[in-house]
Parts: sequence; structure tokens; C-alpha cells
Amino acid sequence: MQNGGMNSCNAGSSALKVLVVDDYPNAAALLARSISKLGSNVRVSFATSAYQALECLQDGAIDILVTDMDMPGMTGLELIERLQKYPAGSRIVSFLITASHTQELKMKARELHVREVLHKPVHPERICQIIIGVQAEIEKELE
Repeated sequence: MQNGGMNSCNAGSSALKVLVVDDYPNAAALLARSISKLGSNVRVSFATSAYQALECLQDGAIDILVTDMDMPGMTGLELIERLQKYPAGSRIVSFLITASHTQELKMKARELHVREVLHKPVHPERICQIIIGVQAEIEKELE
């Protein structure tokens, strides 16, 4: 599915690559569409399962992962843990979206170097602000 800077997997080019993962297709597409409006220098892909996200990563590396926590088959934290086993996985900036507020979840997220645990409902504008911030950090590192 191509739509400007958004597609369902292959994120291509040297632009900032963002992968959105949510088992609710409409939620994944809405968030990906919002992020794609940040401009042509942001390429957005979305997946509707952690397994599909892992397949997307075979097409190329990503810079930012925004994933839902509670998904069938594999949680967002399990996905992040699996990604970190990839050669470029440790450089991925991860964000977890969840309805849970448990200390155990926060501790596990911290262990996996999740940048931020976002509590539902999360507005797309908030995610876009976060991505703009990470993009600025990455650009600064490249200077």
C-alpha cells in the first residue's frame, strides 16, 4: 500500500524510517498516515502483527519503532527484544503504546531501552512530536 511517504512494509531510501505496529489495522494505518505527513524525509511502514513487523525488517533497517504492547502471538516488548538480536536492532529507537500502567511493564521496557512507554489513548500529534525530536537527534549525530 503506497500513499506518499507511507506503505505497508518496504520503507526504502535514506529518509528516517519509522515502523508502526498495531494489531488493529485501522489504528496502524491512521498512525502511519499521520506520521507520513511529517514530510518526504520520513518514510513510514506499518504492520498489523509483530510477525509481520519482523518480515518488514527483512526488507531493510528502521530507525524508529512505535508498537502496541498487547498483540496476539507476540507482545510489543517481545518484538523489541527480538529486534535487538538483529545486527542493527540495538540502534532502533523504540516506543511502546499500552493501556497497562504496571511497574513490571515499565521495568521490562527500561531493561530493553524503550525510549518511552506511552499510555493509551495516545494522540497522533504526540507521536509526531516524538518522531520530530528523534529525527533531530539523529541529524545532530550525523553532523
